[in-house]
Amino acid sequence: MVETKIKVRFEDIDALGHLNNTKYFTYLEEGRIALFEKIRGKFSLSKIDFVVKYLEGNFIEPIYPGCEVTVKVEIEKIGNTSITLKETIWYNNKLCFEGKCVLVFYDFKKGTKKNIPEDVLYNIKEETKKES
Repeated sequence: MVETKIKVRFEDIDALGHLNNTKYFTYLEEGRIALFEKIRGKFSLSKIDFVVKYLEGNFIEPIYPGCEVTVKVEIEKIGNTSITLKETIWYNNKLCFEGKCVLVFYDFKKGTKKNIPEDVLYNIKEETKKES
């Protein structure tokens, strides 16, 4: 699991005075980047060989400007060509949002899904061992 701290910016707030619903998914993306930096090293566009196939979320509590939230991303399931992530956003130890994301590894030249690369699979399995 990785934890990413994010300060809620004024520009992320909607007309009702709380975090805009689209920004929750942007914050989850920050968490996924942190997870893949842990698994693959420094983030770069050239290392992206997956696509988001599925993304869902459940809004539990509003988040307000100025607070610092914690995004937690953990690997829930490892398939042959995909991984499923459990993603949550917390403020003051209170669950505010929970989501699920399925990432499918993809061969952009062939235009087809592919097996998870061996080095990535090894690092994912090592990461999940640490969590157990």
